[in-house]
Formats: sequence, C-alpha cells, structure tokens
Amino acid sequence: MVEIRLIRHGQTIGYHADLGLTDLGRQQAAAKAAELAGTLRPGEPVRIVHAPLVRAAETAGEIARGLVAAGFGLAGTDPTVDRRFDNFRLWCGNRALDPTEAYAVYAEALEGDRSSRPPWFDEMDQFWKILAAGEDPITYWLTQPTQHWEPAALAVRRFWHGMVGSARDAVPGLRLLVATHSGCIRAVAAAAFGYDPGEPENTEDVRIVLPVGGERGRLTYRGRTVEVVAPTTAAPPWVSDVTSHHQAEEPTPARL
Repeated sequence: MVEIRLIRHGQTIGYHADLGLTDLGRQQAAAKAAELAGTLRPGEPVRIVHAPLVRAAETAGEIARGLVAAGFGLAGTDPTVDRRFDNFRLWCGNRALDPTEAYAVYAEALEGDRSSRPPWFDEMDQFWKILAAGEDPITYWLTQPTQHWEPAALAVRRFWHGMVGSARDAVPGLRLLVATHSGCIRAVAAAAFGYDPGEPENTEDVRIVLPVGGERGRLTYRGRTVEVVAPTTAAPPWVSDVTSHHQAEEPTPARL
C-alpha cells in the first residue's frame, strides 16, 4: 500500500502575492513533522512533494527538516515540486494563475478604466471581496458555476492523476507527503464524501491509502473514512474543447 497525505500549507503572510509562511506557519509545519514522525517506522520510505508556490514549498521544507531531525531519511531528492498538485487557477485571458499570482493582474484592472476590464474580472472581484471580508471564498469556488476559474471537478481529477501516478511508480509502503492548498484538498474530500466537509486548518491533512499500482482505496478526513475509486482517465466530452464540440454538432443551415 501507499499512504498519501494531502497537507494544507502553514499560515501564510498573506494571499495578495506569492508569500511565504509566518513564524506561526513555520511552527505549525514543524509540529506537523513531529506528528508524522510519530506514525513512521524506522526505514519506512518517505517522499515529500509540494505545489510550486512559496507557502507550500516552505511547508514542505519545514516538514522535511523535522523528519530528518527525528531520524527519518527521505526517498530521492526531496522535497520537490509536483505541478499535478498545484492550487486551482484563474484563466486570465492567456495565463492560468493561482489566485495569489492573479492578484497583481486583478489590482491593475481594478485601477483601470471600468469599461476595459477583462471578462474574468468580475469572478476574481467576487472571490477577493469574500476573502477580504474574512469569509470563505472556497465555498464560492466549490459551488458557483464560473467561466474563468478551474472547475473543482477538474481540480479533483488533476489531483487523482497525481496520486494514482505516484502510487503506480511507488515502492510498497511509501509515505507520500504533499504540501498543497486547502481548496483542492477540500474538493477531493467533498468528491469522496458527497458533501463539503469543511475547510482544512493550516497543516491539517486528508489521508488516502492506495494499493501500489491500483486506483481503489480509502480516504480519511476528520475521523471519517470512505472507500474511493480514482476517476476514469478517459476524458468525457465536456472536458474537451466546448467550442469545437458544439461546432461539430451544429446542424447545417437549410438552403432556401
């Protein structure tokens, strides 16, 4: 079996740019390392990967240092970036950006002429206003049909692609620790449970156990465990290019 932990990053300095952890965030990551060390056996293989943004990378680094200090070796050259576990992204015209990366583009549009604001602006504006008010923008992302945010369902498929791929290539007994972002972690759990189980706290995790080379396993979050099956790797028609799909289906106009 392979155990995968999707771990939310520690407390960050802020979400208006690609920023790192606060002192508390580093302490949270170190405490997570101590917690994980208590579940490991000597010689058990451990690999750490992370989403590319600074807050996830620093969380992975703190966990790695804590495990090494506790006497556990790491498999390979850890920690390393795995883009399959990126945060969900906003399609800003010609770029797909994490919400914090997109903030600078949003702020520039906010200061500009209202009539020239790009099509994605209103969705980012709604997301940021919810966050700035101290409310929960992830619920907005999970439940609101949007045109410019990566859909939660596709983020779940992307994460499963990463998990199944990691399990397929893993040595038996591997512990894969993934430092990533709360929205996608929560979406993976919601897809498994059939309801939204709520926002993970900083460094809280969702645990998935898969057989080596397999796609059927168990997911545990906040004391509840369910059986899970990885989504099919075959792309359904709604994942393909919507425009070309509808153009292909469009009937030929009648000749007069």
